[in-house]
Amino acid sequence: MSTPSFKNFIFFVLCLFLCYNQFANKTKKEVRQMAKDSPQDLKNREYFSNNLNRIMREKGIRQIDLHNALNIPKSTLTGYVKGRSMPTFGNIQKIADYLNIKKSELDPRFSDTQADYLKSTHFSTTQKITDTVIKLNNDRQLTVLDIAKHQLKEQIAEENTLDEPFTPYDVRARTQLAAGIGYSYDDNDIKTIQVEKEPPRHDLASLVNGDSMLPDYENGDVVYLKDTGFSSYSGQVCAVVVNDKTYLKKVYTEDDCLRLVSINPNYDDIIVDFPPSEDTHIKIYAVIGSDKVIDH
Repeated sequence: MSTPSFKNFIFFVLCLFLCYNQFANKTKKEVRQMAKDSPQDLKNREYFSNNLNRIMREKGIRQIDLHNALNIPKSTLTGYVKGRSMPTFGNIQKIADYLNIKKSELDPRFSDTQADYLKSTHFSTTQKITDTVIKLNNDRQLTVLDIAKHQLKEQIAEENTLDEPFTPYDVRARTQLAAGIGYSYDDNDIKTIQVEKEPPRHDLASLVNGDSMLPDYENGDVVYLKDTGFSSYSGQVCAVVVNDKTYLKKVYTEDDCLRLVSINPNYDDIIVDFPPSEDTHIKIYAVIGSDKVIDH
């Protein structure tokens, strides 16, 4: 009688461990799915993304620095930075340690109240599983064990899939586009950059220089430009080339002029004669998309 009893005990411990792993540690896929459905998770992702970007800017740390130091895949980090996914608790700890901050400065779930809640929730779930499993006969307990093993195998496969590297897109960006007071235009200043999302069909691509179009366009973003042939504007975001100066602004057509307006209220409007005089060259491109440049 002692041998079966010992085997049952070993089985119970193993089953409890596997079930606890399954329920206490959310997979990345589950977190992402929850974020699609739960308003609170959407807020958590936005909160984490905003805090991570702010702290990285303050400390002068780039996304590539996190990748090199923590060995977190670039695609995974991009999801965190852009607020598309929520890190696992283990990755939050690694990022917080590297940034030398508390986890709660990144993730509201690690405030004292939230941490206590999560701890009690995980314990409660585990206890419910345990209370149920010990009431089952041996055959049904083996069924639970098989299910737990299958779930764990799926979880590992999903995590490996999420961490697969992605293939970035190459974009040839021309010169720098001033989100400020004007940047000298050099038609030969072309560099190849990489982005995560597939670029739209465009005539030109250019890099943003400055902060006058915050929060929509950040310094270093790439914007995609297209010559639409418009002659009248009512607030469209455009790249405006005036002689050898470039501007990224919202454009308004007014009597005998164009008004170039920044989103950032700290900048004054710029007035450009329109139609231009004979010795002034003006070219306007509509902004049809933008993206973050992948750091190297």
